[in-house]
Amino acid sequence: AQRDWHSLASGRAAAKSRRARRRSLRAAPGTDRRAGRSTSLLPCPRQRAPAMVANDIEALVARLRGPGAGDQAVAAITLAQLACDNASLCAPIVAAGALQPLAEVLRSGSEVGKACAAAAIARLACVAGLPIVATGALPPIVELMRAGTDNGETNGAWAIGQLARFASLRALIVAAGALPPLVELLRTGTERCETNAVAVIGELAKDVSTRAAIVAVGALPPLAELLRTGT
Repeated sequence: AQRDWHSLASGRAAAKSRRARRRSLRAAPGTDRRAGRSTSLLPCPRQRAPAMVANDIEALVARLRGPGAGDQAVAAITLAQLACDNASLCAPIVAAGALQPLAEVLRSGSEVGKACAAAAIARLACVAGLPIVATGALPPIVELMRAGTDNGETNGAWAIGQLARFASLRALIVAAGALPPLVELLRTGTERCETNAVAVIGELAKDVSTRAAIVAVGALPPLAELLRTGT
Protein backbone atom coordinates (compact mmCIF):
# COMPACT_ATOMS: atom_id res chain seq x y z
CA ALA A 1 0.00 0.00 0.00
CA GLN A 2 2.88 2.33 0.84
CA ARG A 3 4.42 1.67 -2.56
CA ASP A 4 1.08 2.41 -4.25
CA TRP A 5 0.97 5.82 -2.61
CA HIS A 6 4.54 6.54 -3.71
CA SER A 7 3.73 5.40 -7.24
CA LEU A 8 0.69 7.65 -7.38
CA ALA A 9 2.65 10.64 -6.09
CA SER A 10 5.54 10.00 -8.50
CA GLY A 11 3.19 9.60 -11.44
CA ARG A 12 1.39 12.80 -10.52
CA ALA A 13 4.67 14.72 -10.31
CA ALA A 14 5.89 13.34 -13.64
CA ALA A 15 2.62 14.20 -15.35
CA LYS A 16 2.77 17.75 -14.01
CA SER A 17 6.31 18.06 -15.31
CA ARG A 18 5.20 16.96 -18.77
CA ARG A 19 2.34 19.43 -18.72
CA ALA A 20 4.68 22.23 -17.68
CA ARG A 21 6.91 21.55 -20.66
CA ARG A 22 4.07 21.79 -23.14
CA ARG A 23 2.54 25.02 -21.80
CA SER A 24 3.03 27.05 -24.92
CA LEU A 25 -0.05 29.21 -25.06
CA ARG A 26 0.78 32.35 -26.99
CA ALA A 27 -1.33 35.24 -25.78
CA ALA A 28 -3.08 37.13 -28.56
CA PRO A 29 -3.00 40.94 -28.69
CA GLY A 30 -5.33 42.30 -26.05
CA THR A 31 -4.68 39.33 -23.77
CA ASP A 32 -3.36 39.45 -20.22
CA ARG A 33 -1.02 36.47 -20.33
CA ARG A 34 -0.48 36.32 -16.57
CA ALA A 35 -4.20 36.15 -15.89
CA GLY A 36 -4.89 34.05 -18.98
CA ARG A 37 -7.74 36.18 -20.14
CA SER A 38 -8.34 38.88 -22.69
CA THR A 39 -8.38 42.54 -21.79
CA SER A 40 -11.83 44.05 -21.30
CA LEU A 41 -13.12 46.53 -23.85
CA LEU A 42 -15.20 48.52 -21.39
CA PRO A 43 -14.87 50.55 -18.21
CA CYS A 44 -16.69 49.43 -15.09
CA PRO A 45 -20.44 49.19 -15.92
CA ARG A 46 -21.26 51.11 -12.76
CA GLN A 47 -19.73 54.15 -14.47
CA ARG A 48 -22.01 53.88 -17.51
CA ALA A 49 -25.68 54.66 -18.02
CA PRO A 50 -27.96 51.59 -18.30
CA ALA A 51 -28.82 52.35 -21.94
CA MET A 52 -25.13 52.55 -22.81
CA VAL A 53 -24.43 49.23 -21.07
CA ALA A 54 -27.33 47.63 -23.01
CA ASN A 55 -25.83 48.90 -26.26
CA ASP A 56 -22.43 47.58 -25.17
CA ILE A 57 -23.90 44.12 -24.54
CA GLU A 58 -25.54 44.01 -27.97
CA ALA A 59 -22.28 45.09 -29.62
CA LEU A 60 -20.34 42.43 -27.72
CA VAL A 61 -22.78 39.69 -28.71
CA ALA A 62 -22.43 40.83 -32.32
CA ARG A 63 -18.64 40.53 -32.01
CA LEU A 64 -19.04 37.01 -30.61
CA ARG A 65 -20.83 36.09 -33.83
CA GLY A 66 -18.13 37.66 -36.01
CA PRO A 67 -15.33 35.79 -37.78
CA GLY A 68 -12.37 37.26 -35.88
CA ALA A 69 -10.94 34.89 -33.27
CA GLY A 70 -9.38 37.79 -31.37
CA ASP A 71 -12.67 39.72 -31.37
CA GLN A 72 -14.52 36.66 -30.11
CA ALA A 73 -12.08 36.16 -27.24
CA VAL A 74 -12.16 39.80 -26.14
CA ALA A 75 -15.96 39.96 -26.43
CA ALA A 76 -16.36 36.78 -24.38
CA ILE A 77 -14.10 37.87 -21.53
CA THR A 78 -15.65 41.35 -21.51
CA LEU A 79 -19.10 39.83 -21.08
CA ALA A 80 -17.69 37.71 -18.25
CA GLN A 81 -16.28 40.84 -16.60
CA LEU A 82 -19.55 42.72 -16.99
CA ALA A 83 -21.37 39.85 -15.27
CA CYS A 84 -18.71 39.78 -12.55
CA ASP A 85 -18.81 43.52 -11.90
CA ASN A 86 -22.60 43.65 -11.84
CA ALA A 87 -24.55 40.42 -11.35
CA SER A 88 -27.77 42.14 -12.42
CA LEU A 89 -26.36 42.22 -15.96
CA CYS A 90 -26.37 38.42 -16.26
CA ALA A 91 -30.02 38.25 -17.31
CA PRO A 92 -29.69 41.07 -19.92
CA ILE A 93 -26.61 39.36 -21.37
CA VAL A 94 -28.54 36.11 -21.72
CA ALA A 95 -31.56 37.97 -23.15
CA ALA A 96 -29.31 39.61 -25.74
CA GLY A 97 -28.59 36.16 -27.17
CA ALA A 98 -25.07 35.59 -25.86
CA LEU A 99 -25.39 31.90 -25.01
CA GLN A 100 -25.52 30.40 -28.50
CA PRO A 101 -22.49 32.29 -29.87
CA LEU A 102 -20.58 31.49 -26.69
CA ALA A 103 -21.34 27.81 -27.32
CA GLU A 104 -20.10 28.22 -30.91
CA VAL A 105 -16.84 29.76 -29.68
CA LEU A 106 -16.45 26.81 -27.31
CA ARG A 107 -16.87 24.45 -30.25
CA SER A 108 -14.78 26.13 -32.92
CA GLY A 109 -13.00 29.21 -31.54
CA SER A 110 -9.32 29.70 -30.79
CA GLU A 111 -7.80 28.23 -27.63
CA VAL A 112 -7.87 31.67 -26.00
CA GLY A 113 -11.45 32.18 -27.19
CA LYS A 114 -12.57 28.86 -25.73
CA ALA A 115 -11.06 29.70 -22.35
CA CYS A 116 -12.74 33.12 -22.38
CA ALA A 117 -16.10 31.66 -23.45
CA ALA A 118 -15.93 29.14 -20.62
CA ALA A 119 -15.33 32.00 -18.17
CA ALA A 120 -18.40 33.80 -19.52
CA ILE A 121 -20.49 30.64 -19.23
CA ALA A 122 -19.33 30.23 -15.62
CA ARG A 123 -20.45 33.78 -14.82
CA LEU A 124 -23.83 33.40 -16.56
CA ALA A 125 -24.67 29.97 -15.16
CA CYS A 126 -26.29 31.52 -12.08
CA VAL A 127 -29.26 32.66 -14.18
CA ALA A 128 -29.14 30.31 -17.16
CA GLY A 129 -28.12 26.79 -16.17
CA LEU A 130 -30.63 24.88 -18.29
CA PRO A 131 -30.50 27.31 -21.26
CA ILE A 132 -26.70 26.89 -21.35
CA VAL A 133 -27.07 23.12 -21.53
CA ALA A 134 -29.74 23.53 -24.20
CA THR A 135 -27.22 25.29 -26.47
CA GLY A 136 -25.13 22.13 -26.54
CA ALA A 137 -22.33 23.73 -24.54
CA LEU A 138 -21.66 20.76 -22.25
CA PRO A 139 -19.70 18.54 -24.72
CA PRO A 140 -17.25 21.28 -25.77
CA ILE A 141 -16.73 22.33 -22.15
CA VAL A 142 -15.94 18.71 -21.26
CA GLU A 143 -13.55 18.55 -24.21
CA LEU A 144 -11.94 21.79 -23.02
CA MET A 145 -11.23 20.15 -19.67
CA ARG A 146 -9.76 17.16 -21.47
CA ALA A 147 -7.57 18.83 -24.07
CA GLY A 148 -7.48 22.58 -23.53
CA THR A 149 -4.73 24.89 -22.35
CA ASP A 150 -4.21 25.27 -18.61
CA ASN A 151 -6.53 28.31 -18.63
CA GLY A 152 -9.06 26.42 -20.74
CA GLU A 153 -9.04 23.45 -18.38
CA THR A 154 -9.36 25.72 -15.35
CA ASN A 155 -12.23 27.75 -16.80
CA GLY A 156 -13.92 24.63 -18.17
CA ALA A 157 -13.94 23.04 -14.72
CA TRP A 158 -15.16 26.33 -13.24
CA ALA A 159 -18.05 26.43 -15.73
CA ILE A 160 -18.99 22.81 -15.03
CA GLY A 161 -18.88 23.54 -11.30
CA GLN A 162 -21.29 26.45 -11.66
CA LEU A 163 -23.67 24.32 -13.72
CA ALA A 164 -23.40 21.48 -11.18
CA ARG A 165 -25.00 23.73 -8.58
CA PHE A 166 -28.28 22.94 -10.30
CA ALA A 167 -29.45 19.56 -9.01
CA SER A 168 -31.38 18.95 -12.23
CA LEU A 169 -28.18 19.22 -14.30
CA ARG A 170 -25.88 16.90 -12.36
CA ALA A 171 -26.91 13.69 -14.11
CA LEU A 172 -26.58 15.45 -17.48
CA ILE A 173 -23.07 16.58 -16.59
CA VAL A 174 -22.05 13.03 -15.68
CA ALA A 175 -23.72 11.68 -18.84
CA ALA A 176 -21.73 14.21 -20.91
CA GLY A 177 -18.52 12.52 -19.76
CA ALA A 178 -17.28 15.15 -17.32
CA LEU A 179 -15.94 12.78 -14.66
CA PRO A 180 -12.89 11.27 -16.44
CA PRO A 181 -11.32 14.65 -17.33
CA LEU A 182 -12.10 15.93 -13.84
CA VAL A 183 -10.23 12.99 -12.33
CA GLU A 184 -7.33 13.61 -14.73
CA LEU A 185 -7.21 17.25 -13.56
CA LEU A 186 -7.02 15.99 -9.98
CA ARG A 187 -4.01 13.88 -10.93
CA THR A 188 -2.08 16.17 -13.26
CA GLY A 189 -3.67 19.62 -13.29
CA THR A 190 -2.36 22.90 -11.99
CA GLU A 191 -3.38 23.97 -8.48
CA ARG A 192 -6.23 26.05 -9.91
CA CYS A 193 -7.41 23.07 -11.99
CA GLU A 194 -7.25 20.81 -8.95
CA THR A 195 -9.21 23.29 -6.84
CA ASN A 196 -11.94 23.63 -9.46
CA ALA A 197 -12.08 19.87 -10.07
CA VAL A 198 -12.51 19.18 -6.36
CA ALA A 199 -15.30 21.76 -6.21
CA VAL A 200 -17.09 20.16 -9.17
CA ILE A 201 -16.87 16.66 -7.73
CA GLY A 202 -18.17 18.01 -4.44
CA GLU A 203 -21.19 19.50 -6.18
CA LEU A 204 -21.84 16.34 -8.19
CA ALA A 205 -21.55 14.18 -5.07
CA LYS A 206 -24.52 16.00 -3.53
CA ASP A 207 -26.67 13.88 -5.86
CA VAL A 208 -26.90 10.33 -4.53
CA SER A 209 -27.30 8.98 -8.07
CA THR A 210 -23.88 10.30 -9.15
CA ARG A 211 -21.80 8.99 -6.24
CA ALA A 212 -21.30 5.48 -7.61
CA ALA A 213 -20.08 6.96 -10.91
CA ILE A 214 -17.61 9.20 -9.06
CA VAL A 215 -16.17 6.19 -7.25
CA ALA A 216 -16.17 4.02 -10.38
CA VAL A 217 -14.16 6.54 -12.40
CA GLY A 218 -11.35 6.42 -9.85
CA ALA A 219 -11.78 9.77 -8.12
CA LEU A 220 -11.08 8.59 -4.58
CA PRO A 221 -7.30 7.89 -4.80
CA PRO A 222 -6.36 11.32 -6.20
CA LEU A 223 -8.72 13.01 -3.75
CA ALA A 224 -7.05 11.14 -0.90
CA GLU A 225 -3.64 12.10 -2.27
CA LEU A 226 -4.67 15.75 -2.32
CA LEU A 227 -5.69 15.45 1.32
CA ARG A 228 -2.16 14.22 2.08
CA THR A 229 -0.08 16.52 -0.11
CA GLY A 230 -2.28 19.23 -1.63
CA THR A 231 -2.62 22.86 -0.60
